[in-house]
Amino acid sequence: MEKTWRARFPNTKTAATEIAFEAAWDLEKADWIQAATTESHVKFSGRIDRIDTDGNGHYAMIDYKSSVNNLRYLRRVTRKRFDGWFASRNC
Repeated sequence: MEKTWRARFPNTKTAATEIAFEAAWDLEKADWIQAATTESHVKFSGRIDRIDTDGNGHYAMIDYKSSVNNLRYLRRVTRKRFDGWFASRNC
C-alpha cells in the first residue's frame, strides 16, 4: 500500500502521524460543532494514522485498517449505542 501511494503521488511528504481528533455533529442543525453537549449531538473521536501533504496546501488523510474483525466490533458497538436513540425518535 505504501509503495503504491508513493509511486502514484511521488511529491507528497508525511506531515504528521497518529493525530487524535474529536468533534460532534449537531443533529438538529445538521452541522459540525466543537464538542457534544446535549443528546442531539453525536460525538466522533479517533486517530488519523497519517497526514500527507504536497506542500501546496493539499492534504491527504491516510487511515490504515488493522483487521476486518475491528470493523465488525465497531459496527456492533455503534449499533447498540444508537439503537435506543433512533427508537426514541421513531426512526
